[in-house]
Amino acid sequence: MDLVTREVDQELLQEGAEAVLKTVTDKVISTANGMDLITPMTTPLGEMPAGQFIMTPMMDMVVHRWDLASATGQNNDIDSSIAEICIGILAPPFLEDGCRNGAFGPEVVVPTTGTAQARLLGLVGRTSSI
Repeated sequence: MDLVTREVDQELLQEGAEAVLKTVTDKVISTANGMDLITPMTTPLGEMPAGQFIMTPMMDMVVHRWDLASATGQNNDIDSSIAEICIGILAPPFLEDGCRNGAFGPEVVVPTTGTAQARLLGLVGRTSSI
């Protein structure tokens, strides 16, 4: 099953999602604290340093927060330092795999003078109004 067609195999939370997110985040941080983040490891997304892989959910949340904010007419600004970190996560093998498996749309070309937000969103196939 690819990343796009995964199905939820349990009921979605009606409440308490924030507590679950915090619990999962705490577990990820605890695991990361005991890892060698520089050594490459085999992941579902290919070979990459553990530190890059562990940052994938953060990048995912940043981009999907932008998606949700844009769709609902809310402030969709991404802090430039966070956008730069996310751009760093999207190293070529990771980005190529994401495009190949449908996780990212085709790249939207953004000038190098574009904002960090615009460059990040362009890499994952989105168009920023900034």
